[in-house]
Amino acid sequence: MDNVTHTLVGAALAETGLNRWTPLATTTLLLGANFPDIDIVVGLLDGLTYLEHHRGITHAIVAIPLLSFLLAGFVYAGSQAWQRRRPDRQRARFWPLFWLSLISMSTHPLLDFTNSYGWRPFLPWNHTWFYGDIDFVVDPWLWAGIGGALMLVTATTRTHLIRWSALFAVLAVPVIAFAGMSWGIKLGWLSVVGVFFLLRALLSFNPTSAQWLMRGVVVAIVLYFGTLLWLQNSAVRNLQAAAPQLIQAGEQVTKVDAMPLPGNPFLRQGVISTDKAFYFFQWHLLFSKNASSLQPPRMIQRMTGDSAAITSALREPEFQAFLRFARFPVIEALRQPNQTTSIQVRDARFELDSRAISTFQTSILLDAQMRRIME
Repeated sequence: MDNVTHTLVGAALAETGLNRWTPLATTTLLLGANFPDIDIVVGLLDGLTYLEHHRGITHAIVAIPLLSFLLAGFVYAGSQAWQRRRPDRQRARFWPLFWLSLISMSTHPLLDFTNSYGWRPFLPWNHTWFYGDIDFVVDPWLWAGIGGALMLVTATTRTHLIRWSALFAVLAVPVIAFAGMSWGIKLGWLSVVGVFFLLRALLSFNPTSAQWLMRGVVVAIVLYFGTLLWLQNSAVRNLQAAAPQLIQAGEQVTKVDAMPLPGNPFLRQGVISTDKAFYFFQWHLLFSKNASSLQPPRMIQRMTGDSAAITSALREPEFQAFLRFARFPVIEALRQPNQTTSIQVRDARFELDSRAISTFQTSILLDAQMRRIME
C-alpha cells in the first residue's frame, strides 16, 4: 500500500491507547508502520535492482522482529540522549518500544499483501511472490475512513483542524485527477470526507470514547478487508466459469485472476492466462453475469517475433531478473533495419487498458548473430 495508508494505520493504532505504553510510543508506531520500506534506497541504483529487491527481505516474516528490535533501539537511544538534555522528560522504555515496533511493522507487509504487486514472505529461502488481489495499491476509502476518524479524535484545536483540512485537500488531488475512477466514485469520496468534517463540528470525544472509537476503526479495517476478500473470491469463481468462452480455440487455460481496480470494490480486472496469451477484461460483480455480458477481452500474446532471438535474450541477467518479478510477462522481438533485433519484455499487469504504456519493462539489443550489443 501507499505510505499515506501505512502512516494512517500507525496513527490509528496509537489512538487506541497504545500511545500510553511509553513515551515516544506514537513516534515508534508511525515509524514502524513505514519502516520496511527502507528498501526503497535500492531505487537509487537502477530500475531492475529496485524490482529485484523492493518488497524484499525487509518485508519478509523473518526480518520483521529483527527490524523491530533495530527500530526500538534507535528510538530508545534517541530518548536516552534527549533525556540527558532534558532531565525533566520521562525516559522511554525499550521493551514497550519493541512490542510497539513489532505491532505496527507487522501491519506493513500484511497491507502490502492485499494488492496485486505482491509479497515474498519467505525470503531469503523462498523467492515466490504471493498476491492478495483484494485491494488496489492506493485505496481512497481507507484514506477517508481512517483519516476521518483520526480527525474526529485529534483535531481538538483550530490549528489541528487546519492541518487535517490541508491533508485532505492534498489527498483530494490524486482522487479527482485519477482517470481510472468514475466521477461517481470521486464525488462519493468527497461526500464521505465532508460528512466527517460535519461530524467534527457536531461531536466531541473524551479520551476514553476516543480510544473506543479508534478500536472500532481497527476492527472495521479488518472487516473491510474480509469483505474485499469475499468479493475477490466471488469474482474468481465467476471468471473461472466464464473463462472457456472468452479464449480462442485450441488454447488451454492455465490460471484465472481477478485483480482490484482503483476506488470501486465491485470492479475487477479479470485476467485469463493460457498457454499462448493473456486475456484482460473488466468484470463487475453486480452487472457482469456471464461471458456474454462482457466486451470482447483484450488479448496479448505471451511471445511474438523471432523465437531464436527470444531464447538468446532469456539468458541475459536483466531478463532473468525481470521475469522473476513479472506476473504477466510479455516478450516481443522486433527486427530492426540494420539487422539487429530489439527484445522487449514488460509486465502486462500494469496496463489497465490498451492505451496504457507499461513503465515496468526492459529491453536488450542483439546483433545478426544473436549476440548482445552493449548499450
